[in-house]
Amino acid sequence: QFNITWQDNVAVNIALIEFNGINYTMSQNGNEYYQTFADLPVGNYNYYFWANDTSGNNNKTDLFASEMVKRNV
Repeated sequence: QFNITWQDNVAVNIALIEFNGINYTMSQNGNEYYQTFADLPVGNYNYYFWANDTSGNNNKTDLFASEMVKRNV
């Protein structure tokens, strides 16, 4: 699960994660936004978060990288 907290002085309109070049609208719980990706295969993934508020302002994070590795059970 990928999480971010967005705060705005009025209201966040939409929060997204761009994950390996595809935009996903994130679910919300208060100021916390989250996206779950089930069963990601082993590999490297790039992503960033971005949001738009009800006044038309945008913001985004830096690009992040994550590596999924095989877990021994």
